[in-house]
Amino acid sequence: MTNKDIKLFFHGASVTQQDGDQSYLHHFKVLADDIYTVDKVGYGGTHFNEGSISLERDILNSRGLIKICFLEWQTAQTDSFSEYKLRHIIGILLRQKIVPVFLILARKDCLHFNRDSDESVFKISEEIGIPVLDYRGIINHEEDLRDVCHTNANGAKKYAIKLFEDIPNILKRSESILNIDHSFYKLSIDYHKLNLNLTETSSIKIFLKNLKTYPEIILDHYIGPYSPYVSINNIEVLFWDKWCHYERHDFKSAEVINNSTVISVLKKEIDYSSCLREFPVDRPPKKIALKGFFTVDCEVESIEI
Repeated sequence: MTNKDIKLFFHGASVTQQDGDQSYLHHFKVLADDIYTVDKVGYGGTHFNEGSISLERDILNSRGLIKICFLEWQTAQTDSFSEYKLRHIIGILLRQKIVPVFLILARKDCLHFNRDSDESVFKISEEIGIPVLDYRGIINHEEDLRDVCHTNANGAKKYAIKLFEDIPNILKRSESILNIDHSFYKLSIDYHKLNLNLTETSSIKIFLKNLKTYPEIILDHYIGPYSPYVSINNIEVLFWDKWCHYERHDFKSAEVINNSTVISVLKKEIDYSSCLREFPVDRPPKKIALKGFFTVDCEVESIEI
């Protein structure tokens, strides 16, 4: 095997998703061009507890044999990770002979302390020996970040150079890492394709059966200028956020209550004043652009739309 046969896969939030000169992976690919094959999947505005459920599908969709998977979710806004989901994705990777590596990048709002998500990663790393690359200290937070977590070109280059330097050591450790015991609880996950637009006052009810330890529905959808207030099991959730001047992929968690989950689009006005760009005057009709959903530790019995 030549180095070019070694595929590196990056899975994470918007810092991994971004492209261009301000992207650490843009600069890393320049350094690695003749050495490694690089692929990525990033979900801007999505958190680990939802976005990580898509990891197995994203790996399957990535061509080539992956050697290392870098998990870059600490830059997301949420400050806690589900421990059973951490163990689940580590188990998925190890069973496929893929080396899992946690990649921790900087956030301005937690410069001098670890959030719960960081502590969870350090705990599981110490317990079973999964590598953690903590790059929070290699950049100047005032000079190298253009907002709370996204780098400018200078910060992106610093991440890329350090990552390029660290990979040979991970490759040397790969055999011992792949021998780690991975007999963790494995979530039962299935995907159900819909390609459905739910408009105002419409709803979908998912009836479920064979519930196991951690039953959950993860909605796979797009958000954008059209995103509405939504009722999930009678709990009001705003799908629109301040980045919704453009359309992007997103995931939302929905509880299973009494063996079902009900999602409805509400007819309620939204305050668009927090939008980071000028919001369109001609606002599109509100809807949920629902690609489908993941069932976690449960099975679909029937669906009512």
